Amino acid sequence: MKLSVPAIALSLLTLPGLAQPTISNPWVGLWQDQQPGVLLTLGDDNGQLAGGIVFNIVAHNGGQTYLAGRDAHAILTPRVDGDTLSFQVIRRPDSRKLDITVRMTADGKATLHCRNCGPDAPTVEIIRER
Repeated sequence: MKLSVPAIALSLLTLPGLAQPTISNPWVGLWQDQQPGVLLTLGDDNGQLAGGIVFNIVAHNGGQTYLAGRDAHAILTPRVDGDTLSFQVIRRPDSRKLDITVRMTADGKATLHCRNCGPDAPTVEIIRER
């Protein structure tokens, strides 16, 4: 069985400085065999940008793709600069901080990328569901 931690399914509550999507308009990026890979939720916590991210672990077995588990993290040091949201998460089990960016590219579209996950870290397009 092959495991991978793939792409994106985002629900953005509020994102100051960017287009203002709501919870009823989730952002979705599909990975292998159309499986959503991540859920990002943002909101206002007493005037501060806050949220969490859940990485879905997609497994492949006997030609079938399925959700094998989830890995939830609080987002740390979220900040918005123009059209880009940046934040960190702490990877388990080594407690390494990962630097994540979400950049708006067009109306209803964005990309998510881990800047320090290595040379093979993908940049994934995400699209807001309507």
